[in-house]
Formats: sequence, structure tokens, C-alpha cells
Amino acid sequence: MVLLTKSRLDAIKTSTQVLQASSKDKRYADFFLRTIESDVEKTDSFIRGLMNYVKVSSPVRKTNTVQTLVEEALQNHQSALQRKQIRFFKRLERDLPETSVPDAHLRYILDSLLHYVVADMHPFETVTILTRSSGPGQEKAAKIPFKESCIEIVLLFTGHPPSWQRSGAPTMPKDEPTDLPLLLIKETVVRNRGRIKFQTNEDGARTMVTLTLPVERRSVFCYATRQE
Repeated sequence: MVLLTKSRLDAIKTSTQVLQASSKDKRYADFFLRTIESDVEKTDSFIRGLMNYVKVSSPVRKTNTVQTLVEEALQNHQSALQRKQIRFFKRLERDLPETSVPDAHLRYILDSLLHYVVADMHPFETVTILTRSSGPGQEKAAKIPFKESCIEIVLLFTGHPPSWQRSGAPTMPKDEPTDLPLLLIKETVVRNRGRIKFQTNEDGARTMVTLTLPVERRSVFCYATRQE
């Protein structure tokens, strides 16, 4: 409705300019044009102010954040996946609850983790990402269950053994990465009361990274971004 109104205001200004150009009485045409343009600008300013007021006075419930950020991270690495001809599969659970992890932190975790994994993979290998929600104590990949509801983001890739196994110190556990990028990711996850687990089968051909994130128990609201 607002866009339609603004479009009609623009049409009025254009029509007025055409009439001015074709009018024989230039003095009256100039006065008429200035009057119309002034009225149009005042109306446009009123509509703009009203819409901005409605936006800041009407918060919307925040939803679908995890799926949105997962899709965003995948889009950021789409060219690398295509360049290496990596087969990619995803299974994202619909209507996931919100997580208490801040958007900026979750964006960093997903983007950095996917960047590390894709860079480490060989051409023609396979990567799968899935998301799911679990109730207290129900998460699939945790030995020590969460005491509260959680969200799991699982990244599964097949092919050669991951680089953290090939370069890790002999005294480190098999599935404990020592690479700095992964350590920084882990630190961010833990700082936000989450967990990250790395699992590789015996021959190293199948690796699974599981992020377990706490669910935000409160309803989260945000405000629409202002658009001119």
C-alpha cells in the first residue's frame, strides 16, 4: 500500500512536469509545478515518518535464525564447493527454536568451521550438514547430555583423514584438534555454553563435527531494519 502511494505521488510529479512543458502560460505553469511538488514532498515525508514510527513501535518475534545463518554460510562457500566439485547434502530441521548464542558469534562459528572443512577437503569428496533440536538429555552425539533443550548442528564429511589428525601431536587424543582455527572456534562455542565434538572413524574416511548449542528459553524480539 505504501509503495503504491509513493508510486502514485511520483506519477503526479511526472505528469505535472509534462503539463508545465506543454503549457502556454509558463508563469502559471511554474507556480503550479512548485505547489504540486511541495505538496508531494510533504505527503512523502509524512508517509516516511509514519512508517519509521510503525517499524520502531512494532517489534517482530525472532525466528529461524539458525537455518538462516547456516544457509548464509553455505552460500559464502558455494564457489569453493563447486570449484572442487564436492558433493553437498543438507537436511535442516524446520522451525528450530532460537539459540542463546549471539548471531555474530554463531555466524563466525559456522563460517569459520565450513571454511576450514572445505579448504581441507579433496575434490569429489562429500559433505553433509544437518540441524536438529533435542530435549534435555536427548542429544544424539553427546556422551554427557545437556541438562536443558539444545540445538545440534552436525557437519559430516567423507574422504581422507582431516588435517588435525595428520598434524596433531602424538600425545593428543585422536579426535582432539590442535589447529589454531579450530581451537578458536571451540573457545567461542564453549564461551557461549555450547559444546563441539570431533569424531573420526578408525580409517579416517568419515569425520563428524557436532555443535551443541543451548536453546534460548525467552521469546526474542527484534525491530525491522529501516529502509528508505
